[in-house]
Amino acid sequence: MGQVTIILILIAFQIVMFLYFRLQIRRELSRENRIESVRREIEQLIIELDSTTDRNVEILENRIVSLKEAVKQGERVIRLIESEKEKRDTPLYTELHGKQPFQEVIPEPEEKELPPQNVIGVTPPLDNLEIEVIDGRDRALELYKQGMDASLIASSTGLPRGEVDLIISLHKKG
Repeated sequence: MGQVTIILILIAFQIVMFLYFRLQIRRELSRENRIESVRREIEQLIIELDSTTDRNVEILENRIVSLKEAVKQGERVIRLIESEKEKRDTPLYTELHGKQPFQEVIPEPEEKELPPQNVIGVTPPLDNLEIEVIDGRDRALELYKQGMDASLIASSTGLPRGEVDLIISLHKKG
């Protein structure tokens, strides 16, 4: 009888365990649990999408700002080019456009006889004589300081009008 009792207790225990696990499985697989699980997953997806969207919007805003800055820079360059083009469309420049730029020709010194030495002093030799050569930019600045107009400076130095204007503006800034 002892063995039969143990077998009956084991069978009863297995039946209780079967019913318990069946109840647990039904709870886990119930409709409410599945809906709740899907809700949690959807909430997680929404949170991830929100963070991704925020990051993408921030990237787009930064790109828009950099594009606006690039457009402003481009507009400034276009205005500068147009102003230079207007300066070059002056009648004086269009007349000189096909001609060679003015180059100042420095004549070679002619050999002259040395003047007779006077009583007071000795004439210095010519090989120690320093000749200062002024380039077009320095000449343009000198002419501006004398009050000459930029277009006349450009024609007399052979420099483009835009370069003369640049030299003058740099001199004003100082």
